[in-house]
This record gives sequence, C-alpha cells and structure tokens, in this order.
Amino acid sequence: MTTFSSEAASYPASAIQEQFWLINQLHPESSAYNIPLLFRIRGPLDRDSLEKSLNDMIGRHQILRTRFAMDRGDLVQHVAPSLNLPLACDVPEGEEAVNRCVREELRRPFSLSELPLIRFRLFRTGEEEHLFLIVMHHIITDLRTKELFTEELSSLYGAAVTRRPALQPASSVPYAEFSRWQRDWLAGDECRSMLVYWKEHLKGRTDSLDLPMEKKRPSLLSLEGEAVFFHLEPSFVGELKQFSRDRSVTIFLTLLAAYAALLFRYGGNPQLTIGVPLTNRRKERYKDTLGCFVNILPLAVTVSGETSFPELLGKVRQAMLGAHRHQEAPYRLLAHTVEPRTGASHNPLFQAGFTLDPPVGMSLEGLEVEPVAVHSGGAQLDLFFTFWEGDDGIRGYFEYNSDLFDEAMVRQVSENYRTLLREVLRDGDRPIAAIPVVSEGEKETLCVAWNQTEAPASRGTVVHRLIEAQVDAAPHAVAAVFEGESLTYGELNRQANRLARYLGTQGVKPGDLVGIHMERSLDMLVALVGTMKAGAAYVPLDPAFPEERLQYMLSHTAASVVLTQESLKGTLPACTARRVCMDTDRGAVAEQSDDNPEVAVSPDDLAYVIYTSGSTGRPKGVAVHHDAVGNFLSSMAREPGLTSEDVVLAVTTLSFDITVLELYLPLIVGAKVVIAPRETVADGRLLLEALSRHGVTLLQATPVTWRLLVAAGWQGGDNLNVLCGGEALPADLAAALTARSSRVWNMYGPTETTVWSTCARITDGEARVTVGRPIDNTRTYILDPWMQPVPTGVSGTLFIGGAGVAKGYLHQPDLTREMFVPDPFAGEAGARMYNTGDLARYRADGTIEVLGRSDFQLKINGFRIEAGEVETVLSGHPAVSQAIVSAHEFEPGDARLVAYITHTNGGQTLVSDLRAHLAGSLPDYMIPSIFMPLDSLPLTPNGKVDRKGLPVPDTRRPRTDQAFMAPQSDLEKLLSEIWSQVLKVDTIGTGDSFFELGGNSLLGVRVVGKVGESLKRKVPVLALFQYPTIAAFAGYLAGESAQPAVAQDKISDRATQKKRAMARRRRSP
Repeated sequence: MTTFSSEAASYPASAIQEQFWLINQLHPESSAYNIPLLFRIRGPLDRDSLEKSLNDMIGRHQILRTRFAMDRGDLVQHVAPSLNLPLACDVPEGEEAVNRCVREELRRPFSLSELPLIRFRLFRTGEEEHLFLIVMHHIITDLRTKELFTEELSSLYGAAVTRRPALQPASSVPYAEFSRWQRDWLAGDECRSMLVYWKEHLKGRTDSLDLPMEKKRPSLLSLEGEAVFFHLEPSFVGELKQFSRDRSVTIFLTLLAAYAALLFRYGGNPQLTIGVPLTNRRKERYKDTLGCFVNILPLAVTVSGETSFPELLGKVRQAMLGAHRHQEAPYRLLAHTVEPRTGASHNPLFQAGFTLDPPVGMSLEGLEVEPVAVHSGGAQLDLFFTFWEGDDGIRGYFEYNSDLFDEAMVRQVSENYRTLLREVLRDGDRPIAAIPVVSEGEKETLCVAWNQTEAPASRGTVVHRLIEAQVDAAPHAVAAVFEGESLTYGELNRQANRLARYLGTQGVKPGDLVGIHMERSLDMLVALVGTMKAGAAYVPLDPAFPEERLQYMLSHTAASVVLTQESLKGTLPACTARRVCMDTDRGAVAEQSDDNPEVAVSPDDLAYVIYTSGSTGRPKGVAVHHDAVGNFLSSMAREPGLTSEDVVLAVTTLSFDITVLELYLPLIVGAKVVIAPRETVADGRLLLEALSRHGVTLLQATPVTWRLLVAAGWQGGDNLNVLCGGEALPADLAAALTARSSRVWNMYGPTETTVWSTCARITDGEARVTVGRPIDNTRTYILDPWMQPVPTGVSGTLFIGGAGVAKGYLHQPDLTREMFVPDPFAGEAGARMYNTGDLARYRADGTIEVLGRSDFQLKINGFRIEAGEVETVLSGHPAVSQAIVSAHEFEPGDARLVAYITHTNGGQTLVSDLRAHLAGSLPDYMIPSIFMPLDSLPLTPNGKVDRKGLPVPDTRRPRTDQAFMAPQSDLEKLLSEIWSQVLKVDTIGTGDSFFELGGNSLLGVRVVGKVGESLKRKVPVLALFQYPTIAAFAGYLAGESAQPAVAQDKISDRATQKKRAMARRRRSP
C-alpha cells in the first residue's frame, strides 16, 4: 500500500520540468516520457531488503517524492515529507505473459499532479530469476540520475542484506535548490549572452524535417510511437573507432555526422537541425543531484551534396562544441525565442534527435544483475536515434512516431544508416552526394527487379504497317465513325494511300514534317495515316491555338505541306508551306493509286512532332519515332487491354499526345474508333449520350472530362474500360470512378516518353492513388539530385528510360542533352532516360506515387508544402468541384497560400466550412489564407489546368456567416486597420473572426505586435486566441491594465488553448 504525508513543501519548477508539464497536459495518456530501468536478476533475491532499499532511496531524495501543480499561474514542485511504496511481485505464466506485463507497465502513464512519479515491480521468471522494472517520469530523472539511483540503491541493498550500518544521509544538493538557482540565472546576463549565441546559431532555420511519411501529418501530432532496434558488430565498431581517431573526433561525432548525412539524403534539406541531449551539469554543485537536468539542444549544420564527409564532421564538431559551451540555455526558452509558433503538428526547432543513452548497470549483493534494453513506447520526436556501446558492439534503436511512419519504413532507415556508415569506411573523403545510402541489394530491387518489363512488342516496325495488317485481316470491318459517317478498314487504307501518293507529288519526302490543321473528322484520321505512309511525320496544328503560336510552330518545323480544310484556311497564318485542303482538293487526291505506297520508312524515323509548353515561353517540339509508338500501342493492347470487339470514343484534341492511343490503338487491333465532335467533348450530357449510342467500351480522358461525365449523371458500368490521365487523379474522383466501374486505370507519362509510361488499375477504397508500374519495355528510376537511387518511400525525381524515350526536342540539341540523359542503369550502350521533373516515390510494393511537379512545391513560413496534397483534401469537400492551390507573394517574404475553387452545381460555401474541412486532415500551415471561388478554372488548349492563368488573389472580405458591422470606436477602427494590413482583407467588420479571415498563429503574432506598438503597451498573443473578433479584442483591450497579465495559468492556458483549437478543427462544418 502506498503511503505518504499530506504536508508538503513547495518550490518553483525548473524550465525542463515546465516543458514536460506542458507536454503532459497535451498528451496525458502518453508513455513517451516514461524512463525505464529493466534488470534481469539471477540468484537468491531478498525482496524485503530490495523494497526497503527502494523506499530508503525515496526518503533520501526529495525529487522522488515530488509531484507538480499550478499555483497562481506558476508551475511548482510539491515535495511530500515521506512516501512509502510497495514492491509488488508478479508471477506471469510463460515468456509471452512476462513480456506483456512488462509492456503494460512500461506504457502506463503518470499523472504529474499525483504521487508517485516513480514505480517499481518484480516479475518472477524462474526459481531464482526475476525481472526488476523501475519506471520514472522524465520530469524527475535523466541519464545521470539513473546512474546515481542504481549506484546508491546497490549500496543500500548491500547494507540491508548484510545488516551493515545504514548509509549516511544523502549529501547531494536537493533538486529544488537547482530550480531556484535557475530562476535567478534565467534573468541574468549569462543567459542573455547564451540566447544571443543560439539566435545566431539558428538564424533562418524554420524548416521542418523532410522525411518520407506513410501517413498524413496530423494537426495535433500525438506521441504514439515504437522503436526499431539496431546493431553494429564489434569489428564494424572497431573500424569506426579507427576512422574517428584518424580524424581526431570521437565515434559519437562520426555517428552523428553520418546521421545528419542520412537525414540530408532522405529529405534534401540543406538546413539540418538535430536535437542532441546534453547533461547540463557543468556546475560541480549539482553533479550528484538526482533530478532532471538534461537539456536537448538544437545542433544546426548546413549541408550540400558537395559537402565532403570530413567537412560535415568538422561542422558537427563545431556545433557540438558551441552547444557544450551554451548548454544551460533551456530548450523551451530557445523554442519560444527562435521559433515562436504555436502549431502542434511539429516539434519546434527540430524533429529528429540523436543521443548516447546506454542501459544503466547495477550491482546487487550476492546476485547476478544484467541490464536489459527496453523501449517504453511512445515517441518524443518524429525520429530519435539512441545508441550505446557494449561488449557486443554498438546497439541502439530508432524511435519513431507511428502517426507518421510505419515499421517497415523505419527498418529501411536503419538499413540505409548501416549502408552509409559502411560506405564512409570504404571511402570517407567523398562528397555526401556520392556516398550511397541504398545497399546493393536494395539498388538491385529498385533499378533492376522493379524494371523487369521486357515483353514481346511491336518493335522494329512502323505504325501504318500495324494498321495495314488489320486491313488485310478485316477490310470490311468498320474502322472509324464520325457524326453518322464511317470508314471501313479498307476505305481508310485506300484513302490514306491516295493521300500519301499525292503528298509525294507535292514534294513531301521521307523525313519531312507535315502540318495537320483540321477540325475533328474522318478526314483528319485519313490525313494522319496518309502522312505517315508518305514517310513524313505529322505536326498537329490545333485551329484553337492563337495565331502567334501556330506561326511559331510552322516556322520552327519548316513544314513543307499543311493539310487543312477550306473553312479553316483563313485561320492559318501566312507561311511558306503548301496548303492542301482535304475537302476541296479531294478530287486531285482521288486520282492517285490506292495501293500501299512503297516508301521506305524505318522504325527509327519520326512518326509525329507534338509541341508542349516550354519554360522559355516558346513551345518545344517533342519528336517521337515509330518504334516508340509501336511499343506503346502493343503494351496498351495487352494492358489495360483492347480487342477487335471494342469501341473507343476519341475525345482528346489532336495536339495532346494521348490521341495516339485513342486513334491508333483501335486500328492496330481491329477495333472501332468513334471520333467525338468538339462540342460533344465539352458537354458532359452529350458525352453521356455518345457513350450509350455507340456502345463505347473504352474511354480515355483527363480528370476534367471525367468530372463532366460524373456531373452529368453517368452511372457507369463494368462494360466500360475507364482510363484517366494527363493530370493527377484526385482521390475523390478515383472513388467516384471506382464506384461506377471495376475497370479504372490511372495512366501516367510525359509526351517525351510516348504518351503513357506507367499505369495502375485502381480499386475501390485505395488510400493513395498510385501510377502503378512501368509498361512493357520501359524503365523507371527515382533519383536524388546527384543521380543516385533514393530509398523506397523517399521522394526524388522520376526518370523514364526504355523503348518509349523520344528522339528529343526538334532543333533544340542543348535542351535535348539536358533533359534526355544517359541511362547508367540500363546496361545498354547508348541507352537514355528522360528527366520528367516530377517528384515521385516508390511504395513498398514497387508501385510509384507521383507527388507533383517540383515547381508546384510551395514554401510558406518555412514549411514545404505540396500543393497537390492540399488540393486533394479540398476537392473532397462536397461543395467543391475542383481546387488548385498556389502561393502568392504580396510583398517580399510575405507569401500566402491561395486556394482557387469551383463549386459543384454552381453552389456556394462559407470559407469557415472550407477551413474546418481542411483542418480535419491538414496542419494549420497547409490551410490556405485566401479562398477564391471561380466559375471555372483556366485551362490550356490540352485541357489541363493553366496555373499561370490563375487570377491575382482577391482581397475582398470573404463570404462568412457573420453579417458585416462597421467599426465604431477609435480602438475598433485601429484594430480593423491593422487586421486589414496583416490579413490582406480590404474590409473587416467588428464581428469577423481573425481566424476565419485567414489568420493563423504567425499572423497573430504580427497583429499583436502592431497593436502593442500602436497602444504603447504589451499585449499577450494568447489574448487574440481568446478574443478573436474585433469587438471582443477591443473590449478586452479597453478593460485591460497597462501591463496585462494572462488571466489563467500561464502554462496550462496554452495547453488548454491548443486542445480547444484542435477540438474546433475536428467539428463537422
């Protein structure tokens, strides 16, 4: 039975104790800060003597009898005069039961306001064998305290069992004295000097750690976690020690530098900050005092791929020396001073930790005692590496937050760390970028095993020969349909043959480029096939393109002939190319022979040149050869699959390369293609009618078109093969499509690698939509900026090699060399791969997840944000049809996240509803400050969203549920003006909420700062959270004294505020 005296002395808490109290208020059920000591004891244990010794320890040290409470806004320690705890002994049946009991005891939380904050337990595991577990909360202990505790407990037990005289009372200074000393020190010059150092050391470092996460980072990160254990053999350790001696550093610094290198290689962030605990016991007076002195401090190093490992060692060494010299500055004070944000999704200053924390040994009289390494569950940071050295080498564990990572991911981190260390020993002078982190086995998986795509394909031939094979097989079968007219395979071939021969009479030679400037029609299809039969490559010239763009394309290609229609001649810019009208010149074309022309066309010759937008403002022509097209078509015929029984509806403009699938895939398998008129393509109801009327079995379209169909009431059916591509497939649209068809495919690929390079069959309920695996004879690689394969789960740039890689960019050899680079992994001379510029990562099953364009990666207030993630969540709101998220810089250094949305069915929604919806999935910094409703999103000619065409953010007051009430008093007008300046909102009423207008913690700091300057008084930031409207804030200020104090407990208030904020965000809109 636990007993203690109710009369207690009170002392101020130390800074580290205040920090742990705050964490406990936010996470009262967490075991992350439970500090265990576990021993295996063999021999005749005297349980009574051990219990007496434990209670003697409690009586000798105040900190072991301490609990915590708030007293007039301050956290204080209450020390009980006495405390007596029983030592329970359990006898679990079997090893599994023992492990379960230990695990439960390790993970049982402490209530910091109640005694005891230490507990112990025996588990009998054999005749003379026990497990002895001690658990303390970190608020009363640290590594040195554990050492002192076990040393003194050993002495007390020895005295008890041998009946030797009791030990003298503890001579160490009580922890309460340190707390009082620290309070005075924090107000002194030495503390101010240390803060100056840390501000400079951490200057500009507000980036969060970039580690690959399997799960979305929640707005309120829990401390749930597990650990993956790690081991380096003695021989390995011996090499590391010699390496360290050769460079005049400790093995600790070598391991820490390698850890920093690994984090850099995983996230690519050059501004690395790692939390490293220091003892904070430089004062001799406190070296033997039990209690929590440890101070986890941020070590900041700047890294680049060119930084050599010795250079990194030097940076880490200097950072550690600086930290040692300034280790008394409390972490909590640094976090408040350097990074005064209140977001609860990240640990401030750093999210990765590194420490040496060996299991503490203990000697008990007449017993064999062995320390057992154990993890208490929970996670203090995103990732925390703890290690120690023993007779069997170095052991340790990677503690990870299970809200963010799964075990397989962290096991991979562990293996990559080992690989990096091994490579450092092999050649420790290399730049960090050149040090592999992927083992040879993992590299084999990434670059070879997952690229086993060799398959029989239509290689070594040309597109029109594949079509001719179907002409021979079924000349009378219908090949193509357009608005009630049709062509059989025989008719299509004959008309194309005549056109090819006619082009020859017009001077078209093999290798020439022929422009196709036509509306959608059967003649358009004849023009495409006829051009290829003439040995030329076609260049789509969309009549909808601006004249200037068409003029550039004609000039750049030097096309000798343009195939057009009489009605379009007026829209074709002046050029030197001869114009052939497919309608009015029909008679001249018909005079030619309809036999297949004997024109020598090589698989290496160009089939088409398609222009895509270029970063220079001029489009670039992607030159694609027949062999690449043939490989693509034969792969698509296999998967997703097409047979002669199918009907394909072609809905895409000719200038978009996915028409290659729509028009030619049916023709090489004997199927039928229905060419939809332009007006049908833009109208969901007309599309729906076309699907039904023609019995369409395959439709390929962009997400925009699929949304049109869904909105038009398409009910779906398993008879339709659904292909979606051209843009990322949002999860909500994927769900809508899979609910309507069991044959949904997500297609991915740039024009430069021939239409689609990967595909994935999507099933209902998938948490993340992937782009699957490479198609036949295609290779994919995800590489870091130094062309090294990244580990599974880590984001990198997606490169594509194999049969589909285009020739390059027409007449742009420098750009071609830049984007089409040698493939070092193919094992083939001359093999190339294309740099897509897309960020992607491999999932554990080898499928690829595309994360968005690297140029769509946004950075707001030091946080990296993938726009696509915000867009996906926002699109999941029932009132939102489409969403695009961008960053707008109102002034240098003041960038805001802006969401452009279209509503479903022309409806409207409150901004507060959208914020609440986002807050359910995303942290504060990922919630846009501004929401701009649009009638429709601007589109490129190919039907993709035109991000460059998005309007400048609107600064008008957003739509809210609060009627506008103009400010009346001078104070309300002042506040309205300040809010308007900070929030970039023109008009603000007295009832408007700061947060519903786009405010967040960081902007709140700005507002309070400006208010304080204007009123010449101090205003606490917390007041804005408590009084978030103009009227309420003005009322608070009007009734406040010149030096306001926080009305509630200073520490518990903040914790409560965070909880309430999280609760508000979780409410349904």
